[in-house]
Amino acid sequence: MPAEYALRGFHGVTVHPHNGQLTADVLELMGYEQVDHEPTPQDGDWTRFRVPGPDHAQFIDLYNEPNMHEGRWGYGTVHHVAFRVSDDEHQMAIRQRLRDAGHDVTTMKDRNYFHSVYFREPNGVNFEIATDPPGFLHDEPVDELGTELKLPPFLQDRRDEVEAQLADISV
Repeated sequence: MPAEYALRGFHGVTVHPHNGQLTADVLELMGYEQVDHEPTPQDGDWTRFRVPGPDHAQFIDLYNEPNMHEGRWGYGTVHHVAFRVSDDEHQMAIRQRLRDAGHDVTTMKDRNYFHSVYFREPNGVNFEIATDPPGFLHDEPVDELGTELKLPPFLQDRRDEVEAQLADISV
């Protein structure tokens, strides 16, 4: 794929919590700061948070809508929201702040290409905090990225099952 067409990141994500203040408190523990708020009494209210630093994925928007129905698992839903951190040390610092505030955060999970911790924020949204390293280049050179299916060691014994679920893509 030519570089000019490559996906380089996301602008942000919108979360629809039942209690926006509880989610806001978690975001602040994670280093986000509130940068905008727009109350709209008939439609709910919208609050934007920003994390300093990255060129993309800076924004989390919280949208509280009165009488909004509960989400359900299925096609078109999101399992979790992943947050990027530079390394294990940064991840562990955020994990400790969350734990000190009473949140139940998992131990670090080695996902082969990154390390992750997970927790549900008070409104039930599953948050992941994932590191950049070791990255996708640790098991193949950059000029071969995407030419074959790479799986982490913990999924190797399920390769046939994983491959059977993939769409056939012809290039």
